[in-house]
Amino acid sequence: GDGKLPGSLIKGRDGFLYGTAKAGGAYNYGAVFRYGEAPEITVQNSEGTVLAGGVSAVNAGSVRLGANGTVTLTIRNDGQLPLGPFSMTFAGANGGDFSVGALPDVIAPGGSAALEIRFAPGQPGARSSIAQLNSNDYDESPFTFSLFGVALAPDIVINNGPLITDPALTDGQ
Repeated sequence: GDGKLPGSLIKGRDGFLYGTAKAGGAYNYGAVFRYGEAPEITVQNSEGTVLAGGVSAVNAGSVRLGANGTVTLTIRNDGQLPLGPFSMTFAGANGGDFSVGALPDVIAPGGSAALEIRFAPGQPGARSSIAQLNSNDYDESPFTFSLFGVALAPDIVINNGPLITDPALTDGQ
């Protein structure tokens, strides 16, 4: 070989092509290299903005206690091999306030799938979590981003107190 082109290529089980090339020089060193095809995850918010793994934050909105909200993201495969399988975890003090709907099994090259994240807060106030989306992407698994939302307390709290019956009160007062 001339140090520029591989002598042979073998496709590995991981989808990459492997080969060898001579580097030349006084010691005629060789090199083993990996080239080519791979899955590539891209995650977008509902506005179409691409999230930066490890940096981006997703707003789950404001939700009253006892209710829940949903954030829908899009997972795209911009690579040449199938992306998946997937799993997802939520870490941090409020991780239990967030859950994921059905994850796709595999996303074909050039394809996409919806990722629904449910926000069901357990306590009032600001809530947050770190989401980790695991896949077979070689350099972005897990794909990590933060989630945040606000849990609103109800306006009126009804306690299980004594029943007050006052004939002076009428409906609408």
